[in-house]
Amino acid sequence: MAQSSTERLLSEPSRIDSEANADHDAQMNQWLDDVSENWHKTAKKVRKTEPLARTSKKSVQQLCYGLDDQLVSNVAPLIEHVVSRGSSDHEFEQLASLSESIASSAHAFRQSGLESFTQEVSDAESANELPLLAALSALLVASRLRSIVLDGNDQHFERVIRSLQSIEHVVDPDEPDSVLLYQWLAIELPLTIASQLIAIKPFKKEGKLAAKRFVEVTRELLDSDAWPNACCLRHFAPLAASWTRCIQLAKSCNFKLGSSFYAQMEWVPEQFVRLHGPKHRPVLGASPQTRSERSFVEFVLQLDPDGRARRLAEISGLTQRQGKKKASVRDVDFVEPGCVSEWAESAILKSSWLPKSPLVALDFSTPHSLMEVSTRERLIQGALALEIRDDGQPVDLSDASFEVVCELSNEEVSYLELELKCGDLKLYRQLLLSKQEHFLFFADAVFKSGAGELDYRLKVPLAKGVDVVRENGTRELYLSLDGKGIQSLVLPISLPEWSSERCRGLLSASKDETRNVHELRLERAVQLQSSGGALYSPMFIDLDPKRSHKKRTWRSLTVAEGLQIVRPEVAAAFRVQVDEQQWVFYRALQSIGNRTFLGQNFAGDFFAARFNAAGQVSELVEVE
Repeated sequence: MAQSSTERLLSEPSRIDSEANADHDAQMNQWLDDVSENWHKTAKKVRKTEPLARTSKKSVQQLCYGLDDQLVSNVAPLIEHVVSRGSSDHEFEQLASLSESIASSAHAFRQSGLESFTQEVSDAESANELPLLAALSALLVASRLRSIVLDGNDQHFERVIRSLQSIEHVVDPDEPDSVLLYQWLAIELPLTIASQLIAIKPFKKEGKLAAKRFVEVTRELLDSDAWPNACCLRHFAPLAASWTRCIQLAKSCNFKLGSSFYAQMEWVPEQFVRLHGPKHRPVLGASPQTRSERSFVEFVLQLDPDGRARRLAEISGLTQRQGKKKASVRDVDFVEPGCVSEWAESAILKSSWLPKSPLVALDFSTPHSLMEVSTRERLIQGALALEIRDDGQPVDLSDASFEVVCELSNEEVSYLELELKCGDLKLYRQLLLSKQEHFLFFADAVFKSGAGELDYRLKVPLAKGVDVVRENGTRELYLSLDGKGIQSLVLPISLPEWSSERCRGLLSASKDETRNVHELRLERAVQLQSSGGALYSPMFIDLDPKRSHKKRTWRSLTVAEGLQIVRPEVAAAFRVQVDEQQWVFYRALQSIGNRTFLGQNFAGDFFAARFNAAGQVSELVEVE
């Protein structure tokens, strides 16, 4: 529901008081038509007012927070031009020409004329980057408006303003970056113009409308604790930077945003810290290699009201401590490091706030969920390509959506279970992250009520630079990084350990040449009897690099009910051992019953436990 309202918001940029906006646009056009006659009066007004937002190297740097290095390098010459603050007629002519080029070709930016500033623009890596490049350029140009009024002429000013006014409305809701584009063009751009030209009533009025729009947008994109909707996860870092800038701009212009807005935005720094993984990289971000510099983190921490987010940032390694006392995990042990939001259709499971702690992030807004798994390094990243066949026919997943059916978090584990209804079938996805023993149990169970053949395939994309090492004679796979050795171990525990044993399943690896990354491929097939059941496909992913290369073994366990062995499509149990540590997992697949496995009696739906040194079972998760 939240996502659809966001899409509606993006497709109707002027839906807030549209009649007032139309009147305002007419007044603005009339004012611009008369700008040459009013030019001296306008310049006098602007000269009398102190600049609310000064253009400096620091302020321009803040515009680039959270952005891909390639994008920033493409506008580097323009940044230098803005920072130099040249005031010659030639400089202003260049700015005016650039503004017109941006506005006329916002969605075909390769022909926009920015080559007059830099040849690198034509080498932008993808067409999707070009609208962002245009929007960022527009913000940079807008930061020079005051100097154009004071030192330029009316022709330059009118050309720049008309261009910037028109570019505000070029956001395409189908663009993958539409949320960030909307924030920049429909909110930050008019606020920037207002802060430069607050003495001019049409721009002040437009700034007020943008401030109102700002409140409306954040209400749509964030919950009360500022956890982001899935549609803005990929750009949360640059969005947080823009929100911080816009709050500063609104305050400088004395635009009221409301107490409820500020109460919501106070949570942004904590979520900002939570949504960072190893090496200061935002999780599920659009630019996987982008790092959040400490100056960027400090910038967002300005919104932190009580210092809690700062302590979390210090523990996470995102910023340096302030004062003599070093922040400790004990200071924030009451703050859950992860978050699950059915409203936002996203989740993050974290073992702790420490920088190298195992982390699992999931965007389940589509059937092909985006997932990221990391420890000291990012291991898995990208969309999980799911394919199911029912009696040989592909199951249409296009209209299916995940729902949260179970979640829990304690000192031992974080557990999340999702349900996906697809026609007559149901898929249940389980993610169990061990906070202390550092492993991920990932499983899909496809349920069918009657007889038939089920086929299941899942492609899991690995992060850039992660390679796959195969073991001879057995089915496990290692994940390794060049120069850093083995980082993880993947066990397909529903398949026999020895590859010589025949089964209807496979764990393999291949390279996606288009993305230049490797991917895992897990395949399973099962024939169900008339009573139905499920195809269960779990993986045990070891997230302890020191343990992953040591001895390991796993096996399926016999499950009995009423002294009768039950089929694996009815209930399944597994035992896993890596080094000296052992675990057991059980899942009911047809109906819940009082069943026995490995000497354990259990009548619930799911059970996970470890074996302690005495060989006794210590429960991790029990789902009735």
